Amino acid sequence: MKFAFSQILLASLVLVVPLGVAEKSDAAPELAFVTSVGPRWAAVEDAALGPDGAIYVVGAGLRPGTTGERWWFDEWIPFVAKLSSEDGKVQLLTFIGEGYVGRAKAVAVGADGSVYVAGTTTAPELGATEGEYRAPNFCAEEEGEISCSGVFVAKLDPSGSRILYAALLGGSSWELVTDLAVDSAGAAYVTGPTMSSDFPVTAFATQKSNHSAPWATDIFIAKIQPGGSVLGYSTYLGGNGWDVPLGAAVNVDGQLLVAMASDGATVIGGADVTRKTYIVQVGGLGEFASVVAQLEAETEPRSLSRGFALGADGSAYVLGEAADRTCGLGFGRYVWKKPLRGQGREYLRCLDFVATDLAVDRRGRAVVAAVAWKEFGVPLTPDAVRSCVNGDRDAAVVRLDEDGEIDFGSFLGGSGIEESSVVAASPTNDLYVAMVTDSLDFPPTGDDEEGRHGIAVAKLDFDVRRRAGIQCAANAASWQAAAISPGEVLSLTGWGLGPREPLGLELDETGRVSTERGGTRILFDGVAAPLLYVSDRQVNTVAPFGLTPGKVIELQLERHGRVEARHPVLVVPFAPGVFTLSGTNRVAALNEDGTLNSPSNPAKRGSVITIYATGLGPTEPPSTDGSITHGEPLPELQYLPSVRIYGRSAEILYAGGAPGSIAGVVQINLRVPLDTSASPNATVLIRTQPHFAQSQFPLPTIAVE
Repeated sequence: MKFAFSQILLASLVLVVPLGVAEKSDAAPELAFVTSVGPRWAAVEDAALGPDGAIYVVGAGLRPGTTGERWWFDEWIPFVAKLSSEDGKVQLLTFIGEGYVGRAKAVAVGADGSVYVAGTTTAPELGATEGEYRAPNFCAEEEGEISCSGVFVAKLDPSGSRILYAALLGGSSWELVTDLAVDSAGAAYVTGPTMSSDFPVTAFATQKSNHSAPWATDIFIAKIQPGGSVLGYSTYLGGNGWDVPLGAAVNVDGQLLVAMASDGATVIGGADVTRKTYIVQVGGLGEFASVVAQLEAETEPRSLSRGFALGADGSAYVLGEAADRTCGLGFGRYVWKKPLRGQGREYLRCLDFVATDLAVDRRGRAVVAAVAWKEFGVPLTPDAVRSCVNGDRDAAVVRLDEDGEIDFGSFLGGSGIEESSVVAASPTNDLYVAMVTDSLDFPPTGDDEEGRHGIAVAKLDFDVRRRAGIQCAANAASWQAAAISPGEVLSLTGWGLGPREPLGLELDETGRVSTERGGTRILFDGVAAPLLYVSDRQVNTVAPFGLTPGKVIELQLERHGRVEARHPVLVVPFAPGVFTLSGTNRVAALNEDGTLNSPSNPAKRGSVITIYATGLGPTEPPSTDGSITHGEPLPELQYLPSVRIYGRSAEILYAGGAPGSIAGVVQINLRVPLDTSASPNATVLIRTQPHFAQSQFPLPTIAVE
């Protein structure tokens, strides 16, 4: 039995798709570039800007060209990369301590362009040309073998080709690096957590022993003199629990400030900071440490979400984690702004997303890098450059205004996975976000080897406001964005996509759906696609059936003959989605008598129902772009999917073009399994073969009695 496809149902399924953002924006910042940075199977840890505007990114990974499946950190090498702020081209890629395991965790750039990198390494020396300091216990003998593991601070010349000095610090347990700061004289300050009881400390250290070892961490703070061969000072700070640094910065007076968090009994300079986030000023020869500010709310160092920055007015900004009673249940991240010079307003902004890094722009606005899942996004604003999560998770960026209110939020990513993002803000009006990615279309490398599990850097230019742009290309059935498939019905959202007054589909003189409406065309690698619905914020279309899977293509928005926006997408064989009733998770299903399935009108077990989907691959005979399905023979799917209702396999009686609908909408007639359970919310799942893909999650539902 082949039910006729309801034109009313077609309108509700294909033409009315919820927008990614509710409000309207006339313009949005320019995504100036997305570029790929060297290492494979990599981690990105920090980013900074040089005096010439160049972007510096550090982390760890494998050299480009390395073969094999070696992706874990046991073979990672620390690296620093320099990129042009104009076009994102990589100008420098230097590995530090080659042949040894390590990880660059922090980067700072001096006024003369010298690059300072801090991290961890197992290398006994780094080949410095002008000086090297090595703590006496950096390399220890363990069972007859020399083991070197600890902290390094390296200064590179402005070209990045030569290590001028290196300082190697460590104790007999372990240390990590959290942050690095440089003063105007060229002295470097490094801080991180340590479990070692014998980390090197200097004679006048304010705290000479680790109060938490060996079961928890205190922090270490070390100053490396400009020449690199002398340790200015080194000290512990902390109490009897877990103490972690959140970041370090040097203020305009040349004073070192370190943000910390504690979950144990901690007293610093006479101030009780137990279970607090606080800011410490360290000076002299390390003998002086005083608390200059503390957050009264109870906090705790639960994860690696941390950041610290100073604004132009001297205000301090801290990214950390709060106890549940401070920010409530959830992710528990917060941004704390504390004016240290009596100017501005203090705020504590709780964040309900996974924040990973912090920067401050020229206007004193906190900028937070984040990771977003489909289920746990970030607050979006109408001017987002990406309004949907592609793949399983994306990077994201959120900006707070001077009072801590969100004034910009956007996803950043492609059809794969993005994570571990860091952010830097320029003195102009640009934001740079570096992230780990395995997407082939962000940036659009199309290279399955070098393009995966690498690092991408994106530049957002807020001085250039685009009048048109594509924020999201989503499956019109599932409203989930990832890679696209040939013949998939898509919903594109953005701004400036078409006329203010919405237009529906129109048939041309050949009887096919027109590829131009209201001056708008959508092109997939130059091929115009049929348009089902066009407005200024949304366009619904069908991907051409002739697209080649495995290829990254360019999706173009054309307005009145001019290309206004470009959006790279990856093409895959299948991208299944099940159509649901507007605004619900209920499958748009017809019962055997042709009535709409609902909890008050359930389908009987053993009866035949009809559901509608898209993204299920090619048909036989082949479907034609923009054609309306009718006549005999109807185009049937070349690769029959499987359908499960409440976990039970359903018998498929027909799967192919839906009569009366545009090619790309698939009708599936199936028998409700006799052994499935009765439920008003029986889940429906489609899986494709031979290339495995499955329909949306959360699973949509039908009613079964």
